[in-house]
Amino acid sequence: MTEMNTRFIYRMLWMWLLAAGMVLGALAQPGGSPALTKMASGFGENLVVFTDRSIYTVNETLRFSALLQSSGASYQGLGSRILYAELVNAAGGSVARGKYPLENNRSAGSLSIPSSLPSGMYYLRSYTRWMRNFRPENFSYLPIRILNPYSDEKEVVPSSSGIHPLEAVPGQNGMVAISLDKAAYSAGDTVKVEFSLNSAGMAQFEFGCLTVAPSGAVDTSAFLFRVDPGISDYPPFEWRFFPELNGTSISGVVVDTNEGKPVSGVRVHMSILGEDPTYLVADSDGQGKFLFNTPYRTGFQEMFVVPEHPETTPVEVLIDNDFASDALPFLPGTLDLDFEEKQLASRLSLNMQLKETFLTDSVLNDSPSEYTASLPFYGTPQISILLDEFVSLPNMEEVIENLLPRTFVVRNGEEVGFLIKSDNPLISMFPPLILVDHIPVFDMEAILSIPPNKIRQIDVIPEVYVVGAIKYGGIISLSSQQGDLASIKLPEASYFFDFMSVQADMVSKRARYPGTGKIPDMRNTLHWNEHFELHKDSQNRISFQASSVPGGYVILFRGILPEGDMVFGIQHFRVE
Repeated sequence: MTEMNTRFIYRMLWMWLLAAGMVLGALAQPGGSPALTKMASGFGENLVVFTDRSIYTVNETLRFSALLQSSGASYQGLGSRILYAELVNAAGGSVARGKYPLENNRSAGSLSIPSSLPSGMYYLRSYTRWMRNFRPENFSYLPIRILNPYSDEKEVVPSSSGIHPLEAVPGQNGMVAISLDKAAYSAGDTVKVEFSLNSAGMAQFEFGCLTVAPSGAVDTSAFLFRVDPGISDYPPFEWRFFPELNGTSISGVVVDTNEGKPVSGVRVHMSILGEDPTYLVADSDGQGKFLFNTPYRTGFQEMFVVPEHPETTPVEVLIDNDFASDALPFLPGTLDLDFEEKQLASRLSLNMQLKETFLTDSVLNDSPSEYTASLPFYGTPQISILLDEFVSLPNMEEVIENLLPRTFVVRNGEEVGFLIKSDNPLISMFPPLILVDHIPVFDMEAILSIPPNKIRQIDVIPEVYVVGAIKYGGIISLSSQQGDLASIKLPEASYFFDFMSVQADMVSKRARYPGTGKIPDMRNTLHWNEHFELHKDSQNRISFQASSVPGGYVILFRGILPEGDMVFGIQHFRVE
């Protein structure tokens, strides 16, 4: 198959997935035709990840830069938009984790190293949701040594780990030259660095990163690693997850509570609560599965999920773990330090403790941003009332009938419902969506039993509201006075859970610490540029401030060629 035909097939596959993922907010999980599955299995993703250092102490920040490649390294096409990065211990357990946006197949971020970790060998495990359809050997793994000066406890390596160690991926040196204005500097001096491309056929590096750290803090013997799959218990490809082409997603399955079997055709409602609430809805597919594409958020979100119960089958909603839980598919290493590395470890630990003691202004922006109230997910309501502005009425039915235009309580024998009228005659064909504090409620009698003094505001959308393939005859949204659902009983089988959205940038962009010259510069990473590009016809120069700590330092550039090969350049200097 020619490269052009391969690119065309990949593009058609990803365009199909993109279109499927945009079915208005919800999509059933995969289970398509064998031909499509076979095509999808040929499109793997690969991550190239670099960190600012390879040895850290607790309470420090690990910084990383990542490039997403397709199975054909020269092909830069559509790909996943969310990167998952975890710091895992020797047993494969996550000790720090985050999700990061991938833009133009590139990402960067940071992880805070917990103070409670025992000293030991850890690994930065990186992957996309799509990569979880393949063997965990395909994930990116980088060994990270972590030291805890506050504890003598050591990380224990389990005996059940894989049999093959991580294998170093060789890189090419000499293609990037790094020169300095001098070889030694005094504390606080400006270090001027110039880069040049030595390869006649190379005009630029579009993906690269640059780090400056104490000598020994970056392992210069190997920068990337791979896993020998050997004999694996995992199938080569098992289509369990769609790629995240539009941001983060939440998937799961609806099962029969009594028998545990998947149940199809169950409507699953999900609410994102908090400052910018949103409502999502989907029907479970033939395998009982569902998928929600969530809007862009940062940090943890409080979520609420509830199934709309079938009349004869009690059901429950099981949410997929959004992070991988696989054991390490290789034999973990141990934390063995030689004499020089022990000296470096003491130096890094001292710097960290001085920074913790004297310098606390190291995260986020210099000043907090003001919160700006946003519109609800349904936009500006055409009808909205504040109940405090009206004379108190005895019950909610009186409120709806007398205060809300176009909104009616409808009774049919013992059944009760709501009707919204508008110029669109189709609105009466669908039941309205009823929300209390942005949580869907299906018991109309429970709505009518709410004391009016517990409700602050009621919004009405007198238009057909469409979410995916699901239509509602408008929206009635009630907001309680205390944000407590007006003490209404939650629907059956509903629950709250926390969901991690993308990680906000926690690393300060300042060149050095704030304050006067009386505060020494004790940084363990002097300079980090996660997206550093080199151009043959441009002046590739940077400058940074030398540390206050005497000793040797390394300047390290790492980059990826369009063909997928890694190149690097190294230069050393001293602070005296």
